[in-house]
Amino acid sequence: MSSTAASPTDFGPPAIGGLLRMAWRAHRDRLFERMTEHGDAPLTRAQFELFRWPGIDGMRPTEVAELAGLSKQAVNDTLGELERLGYAERHPHPQDGRARIVRLTERGRALHQATHTASVELEAEWVAAVGAARLAVLRSTLMDMLAAWGDEVPER
Repeated sequence: MSSTAASPTDFGPPAIGGLLRMAWRAHRDRLFERMTEHGDAPLTRAQFELFRWPGIDGMRPTEVAELAGLSKQAVNDTLGELERLGYAERHPHPQDGRARIVRLTERGRALHQATHTASVELEAEWVAAVGAARLAVLRSTLMDMLAAWGDEVPER
């Protein structure tokens, strides 16, 4: 019995979700490269992913797992690594003694700020590639798409 696997071209060009994922991945790859070039402690991609917007400071590990799309065990392992590297600490939750809350250290806050700054710099490269007006329309359209599905929309 012979089977032929479908190639991506059998389906035509990628749908908007695929294009969004590809653009997001390109941005994340460049951001990771920039941050590892300037960091004083090497981070893995999994560790670095926890420094994406909106950031993990003040979150419970279960919320971090949801944000990152990882299992609770993987997040707890990663948070342990970030603690050993001096980027984060886990403290008892002030209202729920059974829960923990993640707090970035001064070093972690500096990395989170540097990540945001580098992301804004990368956005300037998109502006140079497609123009400020087109990027503004893209930003507004993405926010409208999120709002249409009732998802959280950052302030404009």
